[in-house]
Amino acid sequence: MRHGHRARMLAATFIYRWQMANGILSIVSSALTFLGVFALLLGPVSLLYIGIVVLATMIGFGTLLDSVIKFWKPQSIVGTMRNPFLVAHMYQKELLLTKTSVLPQLEALRMLLTLMQFPTEPKYAEMRGKFVLELDENISRIRQAVADKKWDIRKEENEDVYGNL
Repeated sequence: MRHGHRARMLAATFIYRWQMANGILSIVSSALTFLGVFALLLGPVSLLYIGIVVLATMIGFGTLLDSVIKFWKPQSIVGTMRNPFLVAHMYQKELLLTKTSVLPQLEALRMLLTLMQFPTEPKYAEMRGKFVLELDENISRIRQAVADKKWDIRKEENEDVYGNL
């Protein structure tokens, strides 16, 4: 009885993999069949032109589905927004990049803004002061995020990149 269950699981796994791969393979095989038929009918010179048209059509159709119709948007929302580890928590790569690159660059920029001599016009001094205050706030937020290993997403400041769904 145990052997029968294992055989059914292997068969189900094979059918699942076949169905997943069949979608991609059917597109490629359809395009190649289309090219082959027209190469026989019109000659090998037209194969290049037809190949370019088929490739452009496939890329254009994919772009239309993705950018205009947003065909895959629900799938990407399920994969990101409903995954609490992807939205708020930092990946190790993000943590290392933020800790070793982003924070030192922001701190160096802040130091340059406070130590270097700039034009003494009042409008530049006021703009620089506002920018330094905003930079200080962002540096402290990033330091806290690195310490917590979690992003602080503020919905009231429109930081929710997915918006209201």
